[in-house]
Amino acid sequence: MLASGSPAVNPPLSGASPECYNRRMGADPRVGTELAGHQILSVIGRGGMAVVYLAEHLRLGRRVALKVVDPDMAEDVAFRERFIRESRIVAGLDHPNVVTLFDAGEADGVLYLSMRYVEGTDLERILRSETRLEPSRTLSIVSQCAAALDAAHAQGLVHRDVKPADILLESQSDGGNRVFLSDFGLSKQLAASTRLTRTGSLMGTVDYVAPEQIRGEDVDGRADVYSLGCVLYRCLTGEVPFPRTSEITTIYAHLNDPVPRPTEHRDDLPLRVDEVIERALAKSPDERFPTCGALADGLAETAEVPAEESPVGPEPPGIDEPTSGAFPRKAATIVAVVAVAMIAFAGGLLARAWRGSEPGTSPSPQGVAPVVGRTGPFVIAAAGEIACPAPPLSDANPDACQYDDTADLIHPGELAAVLALGDNQYDNGDYEDYLAYYDAEWGRAKSITKPVPGNHEYAVPSPATPDGYFRYFGDSVRGPDGQGYYSFDLGACPDKPCWHLIALNSQLCVGSGGCGPAPRGSEPSAGNRMYRWLKHDLATHPNTEYPCTLAYWHHPLFSFSTGSGATPEVRPLWDLLYPAHVDVVLNGHSHNYQRWKPQEPAQNVDRERGIRQFVVGTGGSFKNSLQLGTWPSNLVAAQDSAFGILKISLGRSSYEWTWVSAAGQPDYEDSSTRPARCG
Repeated sequence: MLASGSPAVNPPLSGASPECYNRRMGADPRVGTELAGHQILSVIGRGGMAVVYLAEHLRLGRRVALKVVDPDMAEDVAFRERFIRESRIVAGLDHPNVVTLFDAGEADGVLYLSMRYVEGTDLERILRSETRLEPSRTLSIVSQCAAALDAAHAQGLVHRDVKPADILLESQSDGGNRVFLSDFGLSKQLAASTRLTRTGSLMGTVDYVAPEQIRGEDVDGRADVYSLGCVLYRCLTGEVPFPRTSEITTIYAHLNDPVPRPTEHRDDLPLRVDEVIERALAKSPDERFPTCGALADGLAETAEVPAEESPVGPEPPGIDEPTSGAFPRKAATIVAVVAVAMIAFAGGLLARAWRGSEPGTSPSPQGVAPVVGRTGPFVIAAAGEIACPAPPLSDANPDACQYDDTADLIHPGELAAVLALGDNQYDNGDYEDYLAYYDAEWGRAKSITKPVPGNHEYAVPSPATPDGYFRYFGDSVRGPDGQGYYSFDLGACPDKPCWHLIALNSQLCVGSGGCGPAPRGSEPSAGNRMYRWLKHDLATHPNTEYPCTLAYWHHPLFSFSTGSGATPEVRPLWDLLYPAHVDVVLNGHSHNYQRWKPQEPAQNVDRERGIRQFVVGTGGSFKNSLQLGTWPSNLVAAQDSAFGILKISLGRSSYEWTWVSAAGQPDYEDSSTRPARCG
């Protein structure tokens, strides 16, 4: 949570009108009272149709922004039912750029929304102070807003009232801003209830409203494209596209006047920015960008932005990665963060959305589950060996099931997926075991978990299949043959997803028949069928279309630890992945952290097309010690002392990684970390 226990210089935001923030609030009779399990502490802001309070959720003990809708609105039965129904959809928008909606409903005769309490400022206040923004900063804000809007559109939601006051900015440690888009749902509910407010004003801020909205026509996501285009225009020029003296003349301009050119107000902008604005603000929805992400990408192609990667040159001795880099193309940095978690999450609310749809719910016959929506900041949490040998051991043991210590490092609201690298539960892998132990920690992110089974999942004597695992995680992880292997896409290049992720069941490799090609004339084993499927999957997702590919399973091929060594049976998988130019392999069979140089299947370094392997299995109840003696020359970094997470940031065709130790654990730094190219 971003709630603060002490007053902020600028009151934290929740989507209220900016002019309210510095206004002296009059006495409000609700302050000091309770509403729907919330203790109301103070007034944050007031708008035309709601009041926003700082409140404490009494049961959860956290501060929230509580928006209470005008009581007159609740008298409309149809509006009230629609408000509650569609607010549930908004609550499913578990996206890092959407203000999280925790609860919505009716209490004491009023409708309310309980939302994340964001500490920061909003774009309206920034523009009033700075007038206009630099192109690079504008691109960052618009790209993050676009990601949020496209995620909402994938759920069938249209914001209808995108404006700077709804765009909240939270400062980050790197000097940038994380953007939150607020007021999803409320403007839509009101607009659906009536085309006009009680004063006769158009629903939607007139400086940013789309022509079809003015005409009272049905709208879709392209109305938000128009509004976002208006926000973009103001960020670049310091004024709205159609500054007029009245609402009526502004409405007329939206419907009839030519689209203005930003370069007429600012001569340091590329001329192609005019083309982007002209398309975004087209009068006809059919002539606009099809998605908000396409608008952001169009802007990125015109702007000078910080480069993400450059061609790799000679590297210094002893360093396995290039020291710096930049993309040769001018493109927006579309970043994903793969948080490779060794331990489970703290219990909490179920994370419900994967950028607009739950991943893997409708795999194709080939087992591919595409991710819906445009890339924004992604976080993938991967866990290996998180199982304990029995119900949780005593907290007095510092290595006993380090779940709570790492929970604060993982935020399900920022996750795109959870990669659970096998041995994910406690005792014997049956369904009740998952419910009793796993669900309490990881259930929060269950809907976006993309697991693979390990040997513990097969621990139930009969039948010799991980039935409890499949029952808990659902059909989406069974894959095309029902054996727990599948693939899915992450991110978005201009036309195709950039990252292809492959989940493999390495337990099939240590079973009868292995996981290589089936011997001639013999009946293929489950592992043989997985080998054949993987060969087909790689052929249909070539490196030319998917610049980056990541595969993950439970058993490693290369490891350097006692008690849990390498598993050469998975070598056939490497023999397929290597010629396909797969970039990264994650596995979790060893109870420690290891990073290896890019290698070919025989463990020889190959910097041109080798696969970089991470062994990430520091969960469960203990950590295997690294072997004594001299490290292999290909082992770059390793540790066996700290529980924590590995974060891998994914770009369009590159990635970086960072180890983060859990609270109370020894500090560890993977000092050789450098940006790395894919493919």
